[in-house]
Amino acid sequence: MRKAFTLIELLVVIAIIAILAAILFPVFAQAKAAAKQSSCVSNIRQIGIGMIMYLADSDDYYPGNDQFEPASTNTSAADPRIPYDLLIMPYVKNTKIFNCPSDAGSNRSPATSVSFWDVAYQSQALWRSYQFVGNIVTKSGPAPYGIDPNTGLSTYPFPLTSSPIGHNASEVQATADTIALVEVWGPSMKGSDSSYVGSGSSAAFVLCDTWKLAGRTVGSTDPSQLLPGVCSSYYHLETNTPSPGHNNASNYAMADGHAKRLTWGQIRKNDFDMFKLQKSTTVVSP
Repeated sequence: MRKAFTLIELLVVIAIIAILAAILFPVFAQAKAAAKQSSCVSNIRQIGIGMIMYLADSDDYYPGNDQFEPASTNTSAADPRIPYDLLIMPYVKNTKIFNCPSDAGSNRSPATSVSFWDVAYQSQALWRSYQFVGNIVTKSGPAPYGIDPNTGLSTYPFPLTSSPIGHNASEVQATADTIALVEVWGPSMKGSDSSYVGSGSSAAFVLCDTWKLAGRTVGSTDPSQLLPGVCSSYYHLETNTPSPGHNNASNYAMADGHAKRLTWGQIRKNDFDMFKLQKSTTVVSP
């Protein structure tokens, strides 16, 4: 007599497999996300090291954000901006580290519509997931717009009358606690945000770009979730969807080259103090 599974036994086996799948699939997804997060922080750490090597060869000056350097390789003579990634490329020698593996979906404009400092990078169309910090808007920034010249390792976009240059390391009070590079991607890249390796477009993290940072609660009226000054009162950029980051946090490279994962609360604290060259002794509420 041939033996076989009964219908009840088959249903039990299927049920067990389904239960195991329901348990294991989220675990696998979490492990995959953790691996991508680890790769992203490794990337920004390597970029930070490249920045420090540039600093050592440039009389202790950090890279400028979108410095004006006309070249025969420009895709547009009217846009001679060289992005920070090409300034430090001789030290990192790897274009792929500028892209976070989690940055898999984008609303960026086509690379063909963006100007590149070197036309060779246009065909690569490699998404850049990290931006170099310039002047951002803070509550303590001067009127009328709150653009704070005490923020960012580059002078961009202040003043507008000269080519952006990098600050000297001596101007940075606490290099280990000052943000140099931010990780932003995903829904935060849309419209005019066309961040590609080799392009000056969106290479800089400036002005009201703090809306892009992961972990901010969209729609909240809590002052700690809002942006300073004109960013909220006029442009209402706090309604924009920020970068998803990694579990509501993002990776950042500091002015001394090391990298760390930070939450929105840590970034927003004391009027974005971690972006400031000289730290305030006064506690500023949102």
